[in-house]
Amino acid sequence: MKVLLAIVGLVGMAVGAMTLLNASSAGFPDGYISPYDRSTAVWVTGLAYGLLLGGVFTLVAGLKGKWRRGVVGAIVVGLGWGGLVVLENCWSLGWCPPIYEQLTGTMFDDGQGG
Repeated sequence: MKVLLAIVGLVGMAVGAMTLLNASSAGFPDGYISPYDRSTAVWVTGLAYGLLLGGVFTLVAGLKGKWRRGVVGAIVVGLGWGGLVVLENCWSLGWCPPIYEQLTGTMFDDGQGG
């Protein structure tokens, strides 16, 4: 169980760090950042930090043998990862753009031209 929690913690930390790197380099080469990226930047950054901290918590709990705390950390990592998957792939999910449009009152624009 220790090894499994340590692996989940390391993966959570890696995904969180890579997401933060991706969020800091968002935009097109000309500097344009789409309205969708601007509106979700805070959420993506928050989820990435949550993943990073959840990964650290899971890793430490796993290495100390506190498996119940480690499982809680693993659940946090899983929920954070699920949220990031939805935010990053919203344009390809059929149910996501209509929800985004109803919540924000704006048309879904991911910056990809036609």
